[in-house]
Amino acid sequence: MNPERFWSLVTKGATPRSCWLWNGGTTSGGYGHAWIDGKMQLAHRYVYERLVRSIPPRTTIDHLCRVHNCVNPVHMDLASGRENTRRGVSPAGQNARKNYCKRGHPLWGDNLYHGTDGSRHCRICNRLWQRNRWTRIHPPKPPRDRCAHGHLLTPDNVYVNPKGRRQCRQCLRTYSRNYEKRTSRGSHRGGR
Repeated sequence: MNPERFWSLVTKGATPRSCWLWNGGTTSGGYGHAWIDGKMQLAHRYVYERLVRSIPPRTTIDHLCRVHNCVNPVHMDLASGRENTRRGVSPAGQNARKNYCKRGHPLWGDNLYHGTDGSRHCRICNRLWQRNRWTRIHPPKPPRDRCAHGHLLTPDNVYVNPKGRRQCRQCLRTYSRNYEKRTSRGSHRGGR
C-alpha cells in the first residue's frame, strides 16, 4: 500500500489532540491493519514509526485514548507489555492496580508476595486457604466418645482388653456373632 492510499483511510479529528480514526481493515481486537511493504502491519505502529521514532524490541504501544483504531501518535506511548497491561482497563489491569484483596486485606508491605508469574497475592488469604486445604485433606478424627462405627462409648459399652486398649462392646458382639456364623458353616462343610 502506498502512503497516499494509507492516509486516505485515516480520518483526522477537528483538533490536533483528537483521535485519528483508521477506516481500513481491523483485527479481531479492533486495531487497524494494512498490507504495507509486502507484509501485514498494524496501522498505529506504522504511523508511530514514520512520524515519531522506531519502536524498540519487546516494547508495545499503549493507546492513551483507549481507542484501538486511533493512529494519532500523540495518543500513543511506548511501554513494556506488563506496563501496558497494568495501565489498561482489562481485568488484569484492574487487578494490578488494586490496593486491597477481595477480602479487604492490604496488598502492600509484608502482606504482599509475588508469584513466579509476577502475579500479586495476599499472605493472609493464602494462610487461610492453606489451613482450609489441610482440613479438607485431613478431616478431623471422629470424637472419642464414639467408636469407628459410630456406637456411643459409654462406660457400659466399653471393654478394656488385656493390652489396655478400649473396644466397643457392640462391635465385639457383632464380630463374635459373625465369627460364629462363619465357623459353624465351615465345620459343616468340612464334615462332608
